[in-house]
Amino acid sequence: MPVRLTIGRQSQQPAGVGTGVATVPTIPPLSTGNSEILRKPRRLVPVMLAAGFALFVVAEPATRAVLSGAFRLPPGFVLEQYADEKLANDIYAMTLDEQGRVVVTSAGYIKRLEDSDGDGRADRAVLLATPRSGGMGLFCDGEYLYYCGDGWLSRYRRTGPHGELASEPERIIPLAFGEHGGHAMRKGPDGWWYVIAGNDARVTAALINDALSPIRRPEAGCILRLRPAPTNTGRWQVQVVAHGFRNPYDFDFGPGGEIFTYDSDVERTFLLPWYVPTRIYHVCWGGHHGWRLPGYLRSWARCDDYLDTVDMLWPIGRGSPTGVVCYRHWQFPERYRGGLFVADWTFGRIYFVPLTPHGSTYAGRPEVFLEPIGQEGFAPTDLAVGRDGELFVCIGGRRTRGSVYRIRYVGQAGRPMNHGKLTPSAPVAGTELDQVLRAPQPLDAWSRAVWEPLARKLGKAPFLLAARDPRRSESERVRAVEVVTELFGGLDTITAQALANDASVGVRAAAAWALGCLESGDRQSVPGDARARPSQAELPQKQLLRLASDAQLLVRRRALEALARQHEQFSQRDLAWAVAENLDVSDKRVRQAAAQLASLLESAAWQELWQRRQALSPPARIALCLAYCWRHGSTPFLPAVAELARDILDSPTASAQDRWEALRLVMLACGDWELDKPPVEILTGYTLRHQLPAEFRQRLLAALHRYWPSQDARWNQEAARLLAMLRDDTPQLPDKLARFWSPQSDPTWDVHYLIVLACAGASWPEKLTPQVADVLIGLQERLEGKQLRVKLTWGERLGELVQLLVQRQPALATHLADHPELVQPGQVFVALALPPPQRHRAAQRFLQAVVADPNFAWTPSLVQLLAELPPDQALPALRSRLSDPALRPVVLKFLARHPAETDRRAYLEGLDSPQPEVVSACLEALERLPGSREPQHQAWLLRGLRSQLSEPRSQELRQRIARLYCQSAGIAPPPKETKSASKTLRETYRPLWEDFLRQHPELATVVLGDTGTEEQQWRQRLARIDWSRGQPARGELIFRQRGCLACHTGTSRIGPDLAGVTRRFSREDLFEAIFFPSREVAPAYRVELVERRSGQVYAGIVIFESADGLILQTDATTTIRLATEDILHRSVSRRSLMPDGLLKDLTDSDLADLYAFLQTLTPATVLPR
Repeated sequence: MPVRLTIGRQSQQPAGVGTGVATVPTIPPLSTGNSEILRKPRRLVPVMLAAGFALFVVAEPATRAVLSGAFRLPPGFVLEQYADEKLANDIYAMTLDEQGRVVVTSAGYIKRLEDSDGDGRADRAVLLATPRSGGMGLFCDGEYLYYCGDGWLSRYRRTGPHGELASEPERIIPLAFGEHGGHAMRKGPDGWWYVIAGNDARVTAALINDALSPIRRPEAGCILRLRPAPTNTGRWQVQVVAHGFRNPYDFDFGPGGEIFTYDSDVERTFLLPWYVPTRIYHVCWGGHHGWRLPGYLRSWARCDDYLDTVDMLWPIGRGSPTGVVCYRHWQFPERYRGGLFVADWTFGRIYFVPLTPHGSTYAGRPEVFLEPIGQEGFAPTDLAVGRDGELFVCIGGRRTRGSVYRIRYVGQAGRPMNHGKLTPSAPVAGTELDQVLRAPQPLDAWSRAVWEPLARKLGKAPFLLAARDPRRSESERVRAVEVVTELFGGLDTITAQALANDASVGVRAAAAWALGCLESGDRQSVPGDARARPSQAELPQKQLLRLASDAQLLVRRRALEALARQHEQFSQRDLAWAVAENLDVSDKRVRQAAAQLASLLESAAWQELWQRRQALSPPARIALCLAYCWRHGSTPFLPAVAELARDILDSPTASAQDRWEALRLVMLACGDWELDKPPVEILTGYTLRHQLPAEFRQRLLAALHRYWPSQDARWNQEAARLLAMLRDDTPQLPDKLARFWSPQSDPTWDVHYLIVLACAGASWPEKLTPQVADVLIGLQERLEGKQLRVKLTWGERLGELVQLLVQRQPALATHLADHPELVQPGQVFVALALPPPQRHRAAQRFLQAVVADPNFAWTPSLVQLLAELPPDQALPALRSRLSDPALRPVVLKFLARHPAETDRRAYLEGLDSPQPEVVSACLEALERLPGSREPQHQAWLLRGLRSQLSEPRSQELRQRIARLYCQSAGIAPPPKETKSASKTLRETYRPLWEDFLRQHPELATVVLGDTGTEEQQWRQRLARIDWSRGQPARGELIFRQRGCLACHTGTSRIGPDLAGVTRRFSREDLFEAIFFPSREVAPAYRVELVERRSGQVYAGIVIFESADGLILQTDATTTIRLATEDILHRSVSRRSLMPDGLLKDLTDSDLADLYAFLQTLTPATVLPR
């Protein structure tokens, strides 16, 4: 059994600080929760997330978690390490096979982790396959292992008794590989396969080959539904059942086929009005979830409260969503059963989301279930529930440390686990039918392996009876419906009728879903039943009409979705009736489903329904207009929809909700937002694709102004957006907008209303200009500097806004340049956006400030602003920042515009920069300065030349540096490069520094980065080794013993890949790089020094950076997470993470063996860890 750390009741004092608690050398479990009795009622507890969102979660009625170890967990849970990075590093995805064994993947491997001694911890890894890219999704199913990677959704066939896989997988459909490509897959309760894909997976209409696909023109990320074609042609039927996602990595099914996922944000747009946080979705069948664009640079997602967009289940904030699992086991306490666990890679958190029905969908407020404390590197990439009910968590991604952890519930005293077997208290006792219906995690491979053979043995009839049996629990009856749907062709007519009239809401909803899954034309009956087969009027699907008018909204929504899937089985009259019954229902998803069904009506039925629109209620007319828009697709302008929306906006009896939805209809009637060619990026969400006719535009403006602004903040925001889209020239608009700005107003929405003002066609009154200037300048204080964090595009967008506003009112530029609060670090973006005269004035004010205050916070943007001044004013201040590593590159670029002898040394040192544009600028300055024959000058030129040898594409820079050196040394230039291979490059340029160092050995430290004396000794030794006697097997042993394997193989390598290294470098150059690892460090592997405010300094490679912090890899198996507010200083080191002296104690034969082994490495080489 693994060692378990048990924490007794104690204070909140950190462990090890005056507690007298002895340290435990064995790690697992890393943490456990505990509780204290508080005797307080349930209450809403505000939990402040790092992204700045207040999340209210329901606290346990009488418990409080106690901090312990490296993680925080709820009371009664323990975290154990199941497998470390030695077995599987940098894990991308995980699944469990039929025996409950963990299977993981990353670049170059698919492995099965095995616990051969039954102690609850994996002790060996079995290599199953060696894919090129590593999978972003894995799932076991019978004879196949499904895999998403290498540009395809594919599957490996199992070829041996121990799970051996075929050497090459069967390709199913192409899905682009990458962080925004194809991801997780699961087998659904209907027997189809489902795959989730990000917004760069290249899912297009051409991929869809099933006429029944709910979506024909997919946009952004999608969920695909597919299965092998019934004709056994090798092709797969492909549908897209949901779209409009950004980049969800995973999803899972709840009971009755409901799908849930966790989608990502675009962090760059944080604080801007169009920022969309990471969010939980209850996926809508056939629905658009808001995201529209590929890539990661732009967002502009539809607002989730738009009529045509699926609502978020809950917005979480910033992060990087990964794993999702619905917990359908009994090992965890009851409150966790049926809820979601979702993982966030950026912050290392796992959230729990309790799910409860709410209208036609679900509600649930996430709470942090697990999070690391301090700087522990913990980046979860996937989740899975094990056979014993434990929650497996794998970590890795972006070369971070890989491991697999397990979370168990042990209660207050803890309890042992019977590893690999269902716990004795598991409620599976009873008949074989009971065992099927109560099987935990029924869609997972290890559960299917138990219940599916039993179900097939029992046949269809017992499950039909179980579904109708009111004595059984609702969950068992729903599960019976799922089994019948997947294995036995679906519900028969008698059962469909019974379930459509059942008292259980969950059963009726599941019945509606199951009827939607029936194949077209199916008429189900129990095998062997002597009763006559049902007539067309008695098809089980016909019960959907009854369910479409159910008293419960959840049932209605599922019935309407099923009707859309089965619409060919119904008369147009019946479909139109179902639509009309639901158009004015208050529930958004029900109305969306009704509109989807209406969009499928044949022309005659549609026209009859459309002609009756004026007799309908405003909500019904709006829903019908939504269907109209969906039917007409990308038609430039829909006047009938726009006119109806204007009538609602102008109506004194329209409700606030009606007016809100009418705003969106106008946008849809005009083609929606202009995503492709906005006038400027900040106006993307404030520009219509097609403009309205002038006369109609004036009437619409009048209708809008009649009720705007109102007491409804959300209505005001969206009405203002539409006014901006219409380029409103109404004279009263500026004064109305001014009402929204106050010292207490939200700065994000201040920006929104400023954008609307920038779009206004009306001129401003002069009195408004000072207020606009105050609002712009006041943003800084209320944002508290958050807009200055890395990666955020706030400054760029604010600059665009200032320019637009100044174009509308030129006097604003003077007000801004002279504003008393302008000279602050966060206002540099404002100053840079001003016209030249005012920008020059602002730059002078900032210069005065930095001269007067040595502690003034400098930024690259401030350097750019000061560079606008005449050189005699700006250069002294800029030179003072050369010692700042963060500013040095940008300062050098501006100093190079005005070459001065004073800065020669700075230009020479700049040649060693990893940024090509900095090297080029420094070269240009040196080329313009008078030549120098000083040895120091020449030494730095040679150092810069050597630093460019690791970048084969830097030919032009190398040749310019070499030309400068040869001119300075008075020698002929070297021959031109003929090949870009590093081996050839070094041979071309080596004579330059070797000749120089023979004359100036004292400058070896400058040229080489260290002394050349030791190098000469090594070269002499290498020359006498008999390399032909090297043995690769012995060399591999040395390679492993010296730790080279961890750093130079696999996805987590923190050094260059050594495959083919002996063909890229000469033997002498290769050993030089090993002997002296810090001489030449490629930009991708340069180390950053990060100093915390506590004084602690970390050295490593930044593998991820966001506005909230960074993840630093300090060695092959260790990552450190540092928060932005905890970082005092950052700088780039010239040292390599590779230690010196790795080979000093090796014999000549050892070196020959090592080189022989390195010669065997190719891109196809797999080195098991």
